[in-house]
Amino acid sequence: MSVKKVCLINDIAGYGRVASTAMIPVLCSQNIMSSILPTALVSNVLDYGKFHIEDLKEVMAKTIDVWNQLDFHFDAIATGFVNSDGEFELIENYLRQQQNTLILVDPTVGDDGHLYPGLDPHIVDRMRSLIACGHVITPNMTEAALLLGEDLRDIDESKIDQWVERLREMGAESVVITSVFLKDDPRGYMFGYDHDTQKPFKLTFTPIDARFPGTGDVFAAVLLSKLLSGHSLKEACQIASDFIYDCINDSMLADYDHIEGMLVEKNLYRIMELDHVKG
Repeated sequence: MSVKKVCLINDIAGYGRVASTAMIPVLCSQNIMSSILPTALVSNVLDYGKFHIEDLKEVMAKTIDVWNQLDFHFDAIATGFVNSDGEFELIENYLRQQQNTLILVDPTVGDDGHLYPGLDPHIVDRMRSLIACGHVITPNMTEAALLLGEDLRDIDESKIDQWVERLREMGAESVVITSVFLKDDPRGYMFGYDHDTQKPFKLTFTPIDARFPGTGDVFAAVLLSKLLSGHSLKEACQIASDFIYDCINDSMLADYDHIEGMLVEKNLYRIMELDHVKG
C-alpha cells in the first residue's frame, strides 16, 4: 500500500496544540506522511493574549528552492496561518507549480466575529487571492464574512448559500463553510459545494458551549485524510465534524487549561470508528 504524502504550510506553535502540531497526529494516524513548510514560529496559542510571532519568509523561500531542486512531490498540500505579504506570494507561486496535487486552503484569519489577534486587516485581501489556488477551502462563518466583506447579522440559509457561490466565484472549486449559526436556530451547520459532484450540501451538528483553539486545524486534517482515502467531500465533512464533537466532549472532562487545545492523540481511534459514514 502506497503512503500518501501531505505538506502542511502552517505555523508551529511552541505552546498549545494548534496548527501543524495539531494536524500531524491526525495525518500520521491515517498512514499519511506529513512534511512542514512553516510560515511562522509562534510562542504560544494566540488566545492567551500575549505572544511572539517569528516570520519565516526567508526560511520558506530557501526551503522551496531546495525542494524544487530535489523534485519533491506531495499528494496534497494544506495551507493555514500565513503571516506576511511575502509569504503569500511565495505560497501562491509554489501552489501554481503543483500538478496532480489536492490543495486545501484554510483561510485562517479570524473567528467569533473578528480577526485573530496580531493580524493586520490587509491579510484578508491577500487571503482572497490565495483561496483561488484551492481545490477545497474551509472558512468558518467569520472568515467567510471577512473574505466577502459581509457582516454576521441576520444570517439565514439563503444568505449562506449565496456566500458559498460567491466564494466559488473567487476561484475556489469546492467550498465548505464551517461553524454556521443561523438566526433563531439552536443547531450548528456546515454549508458546502462539492465540485466533483456538482452539488451543494448541508450538514448539521450539535453546538458545544466551549472554546478550544485548533479545532479548525484538526477539522482540516481529518477532512483532508478522508478525501485522500476516497470519501466524497460531504462524507469527509461529516467524519471530521463528528470527530471534533467527540474530541471536544472528551477534552471537556479533563483537568487542564482548554486554551491549550483539544486532546487529539487519545481520541485518534475515533476517526477509524467514524469511517463508515456515507453521505
